Amino acid sequence: MQLRMTPGPFQRTKRSTTNIMIELFAVLCVVWIFAAVFHFVNIGARNVISVLLIGIVSILVSCICDVVVGLIAKVAWKDMFKHVLNSYSYVTGIIFALCLPANTSLFTVIIGSLFGTALGKLVFGGFGHNVVNPAGIGRIMVG
Repeated sequence: MQLRMTPGPFQRTKRSTTNIMIELFAVLCVVWIFAAVFHFVNIGARNVISVLLIGIVSILVSCICDVVVGLIAKVAWKDMFKHVLNSYSYVTGIIFALCLPANTSLFTVIIGSLFGTALGKLVFGGFGHNVVNPAGIGRIMVG
């Protein structure tokens, strides 16, 4: 038997972190849409609107929080989209939205998403430097 030593696959991949996070966001959006369909089939159309609004508001608040941090860090307006894209707040927003029940008020979604993004991620230095999951921090804050 011959033992062969090769580097791990994580050391030679051509995938970037941005591509991985965009794929993750796409998959989580599919889960979000299936959650809306589930609520439509089992509960009613009213909860579908609530599920969709919770996701949209959560993503928007997370991204707006990143825009504010970008303005504080003096990121140029032309680079703001790239800043938000590379901070992956949209992933935090969708994960937070998927953790909430369908009857959550939008004010609660705003507060939780704001706390999760600001305290859970941005206080510690942004993506990759957070100690805990920012969506988890937001969920804990709203109880």
